[in-house]
Amino acid sequence: MRIISGKAKGTRLASLGKAELRPTLDRVRESVFNILSPRIQGSFWLDLFAGTGAVSLEAVSRGATLAMLVEPGKAALEIISKNLARCKFKDQSVQVFRLEALQALKKLEAGKVQFDFVYIDPPFNEKHYDPILSTVGEGSLLKTDSWILVEHFHKEELADCYGKLNRFDQRRMGDTTVSFYAFE
Repeated sequence: MRIISGKAKGTRLASLGKAELRPTLDRVRESVFNILSPRIQGSFWLDLFAGTGAVSLEAVSRGATLAMLVEPGKAALEIISKNLARCKFKDQSVQVFRLEALQALKKLEAGKVQFDFVYIDPPFNEKHYDPILSTVGEGSLLKTDSWILVEHFHKEELADCYGKLNRFDQRRMGDTTVSFYAFE
């Protein structure tokens, strides 16, 4: 696993190698970032269930201004810390929080930060999609043109709408599907 493009291109990322931590594959990240590339420069990211941090670190490598990574697992947070050190990003561009996703959303609502992108990638065996997407879709964390990307098992059916979120695209890559929602 590595950073694919940008200022940290080629940096090898650490992973736990455990079955419960399923990092976003390089090919999935590359496909997603090829779609997002015109919108990344200067963007603010929220990465829920950050795992290894690969998605947000890729975003910062490609020019995102801020990435907030939310991860409840201690072992995963240690991996994120290692990967952050390997990428040599300035501390202010990446912030890491040890919180459950819904708890983080409530705290961030009070902070008045708005995000251009929210990446949601819970473990495939956990069913967090509906409450998190509903909370994001009704909250104040998004700009009017924000995109929410949800990585999920291809057999997992997500709704077309969650509050003000409307799905506008869906891409399948092997067992993984990424659903794209726009905030309207």
